[in-house]
Amino acid sequence: MNFDGFTLGRYRFELSPVEKLILSPKNKGNVLRGAFGFYFKKIVCDDFERKCAHCELKQRCAYSYIFESFPFEGTEKLSKLSDIPRPFIINPPLEKKTEYRSGDILSFELILVGKAIRYFPFFVLTFKELGKVGIGANRGRYELRKIGAFNEVEGKEIEVYSGKDEIVRNLNVVTGFAYICQKALSLDVHTITLEFLTPTIIKYGSGVIDGKKKKGKLVRVPEFHHLIKRLRDRVNVLAHFYCGSSLDLDFKAYGEKAESVKIKKIDVRWEEKIRFSTRTKRIHELSGFVGKITYQGDLKNYLPLLVLGEYIHVGKACTFGNGWYRIVR
Repeated sequence: MNFDGFTLGRYRFELSPVEKLILSPKNKGNVLRGAFGFYFKKIVCDDFERKCAHCELKQRCAYSYIFESFPFEGTEKLSKLSDIPRPFIINPPLEKKTEYRSGDILSFELILVGKAIRYFPFFVLTFKELGKVGIGANRGRYELRKIGAFNEVEGKEIEVYSGKDEIVRNLNVVTGFAYICQKALSLDVHTITLEFLTPTIIKYGSGVIDGKKKKGKLVRVPEFHHLIKRLRDRVNVLAHFYCGSSLDLDFKAYGEKAESVKIKKIDVRWEEKIRFSTRTKRIHELSGFVGKITYQGDLKNYLPLLVLGEYIHVGKACTFGNGWYRIVR
């Protein structure tokens, strides 16, 4: 597996409330992602009601690139995909706390993939301005206190923005695939335990069969190959559209071999979660499984992919924080 061109940036945002801020214990990711998308478009678009698909500027628009992702001009491979993964992921606060007051810190992580890293200042500006109108159930206002970038190789966090001087320091702190592979070398090649921190939505059996689109079934007990096949496809599309590289392997054989890895121990539950979209005026189902699973088998060829999945998540609704897991070391 060679993904030399795959890069990502990992950032930690610190928000300091200036008045009481109320967030649901289960839907913090929904609030952060939803509010960001709404206000991001307000900042960059001269016609808020215009649909991106019908806009003549969509190929050059920051909002369209980040939030309404679609195959770009000149990308023949995978060009039939009508909807491609967004190049950002939000890791929401996992704490059950619902009220944040003056003196508290609301912290969350942002992951940017490949070329999306160059749009980091747009995230800074949007979350800074969003603080003036407020977020959450009561539209609580906040100040963007600090942003740190994780230098994974050196194991430290570097400040890239401070609310004191409001300067973005473009330090180009990125994580490459070489580090991911190095990190994978420390893992057991026969047994691995994954802890799914947020609802994970994986559908199995979806695709186009005999010209008809098949939705697939929701996976409630994830076998190893369910996870690997979704990760394989997600990484490949992200790499192709945002990193200028693609996964060089036999997709079918890679997925089939994963079927030999079995569940050794499992402790998962189904967690209900929904969101209401102010843009589409529809309720979206975001329920999925959470908990721990231990897999056993020949894992060697899958470890780099699993490590990468810790950053980019797996399954649907990753931008909301869904599909976030950690390898239990």
